Amino acid sequence: MLVVGCSDNDENPVGFYTSSGGDRIEGFSASVGESWLRAGGGSGVYKISSSDESIVKAELSQEVITLKAYKVGQAKITIVDSREESATIEITVCPLIRTIEVMETRAFIRYSDGRDTSDVEEKVKKEIIENMDIAKGWQFKMVYDHWNGMYEREGKVTVYQDASQEEGIEGTYSMGNVENKIAYTFKYGDREHILQFPEILESGIARDTGPQQMTWIENYSAEYKEKYPDANFKEVVCILQVSIWRR
Repeated sequence: MLVVGCSDNDENPVGFYTSSGGDRIEGFSASVGESWLRAGGGSGVYKISSSDESIVKAELSQEVITLKAYKVGQAKITIVDSREESATIEITVCPLIRTIEVMETRAFIRYSDGRDTSDVEEKVKKEIIENMDIAKGWQFKMVYDHWNGMYEREGKVTVYQDASQEEGIEGTYSMGNVENKIAYTFKYGDREHILQFPEILESGIARDTGPQQMTWIENYSAEYKEKYPDANFKEVVCILQVSIWRR
């Protein structure tokens, strides 16, 4: 497949540049998912192609190159300008490692009619935090080694209950689109946790290489309504603030 884009710069030989357009590159390491480069130099209309689109597909819009890396491996990307000058680089696709860390936990209670039964509220909040099977400092380290071009992913996860822990608990994760929400499901040992984000970002989350802040909610409403039937509880949850970063 060939995709075309335009450039007005004929002063330099055609080549590949970093996404900011600053530095010319001769090779590139990409994580599974999307990443970006720029075409530069040469003249006229660019054409772009990949030696193996099952590993990485290249798309061109103006001078912006979008690399869609589907699995671990290597492929060569070639651009050709209107003068038939060309440049080729090798793309090495590596697993994407995404880590979720629990930064803060706090319990929250809402009442059916707004009435505050504070005689049990603090007791319940303390009990939730003390008995939670997730705590501040926990990390979920996920390894992505393939991608289908959408939000559905699955793979291995290692769960660290302490940041200084050298060996974590091995398990699996799956990620998918549920009613326009991204949901992670973690299974490890005899436990299962579901982390659901508020909504899918239209541009995806691959562009943001810095940490993202998300809210994870564990719902204990049914349990505590039954345990304290006179407490007038409408909602009993634990709110976990998590930070997500990729490598």
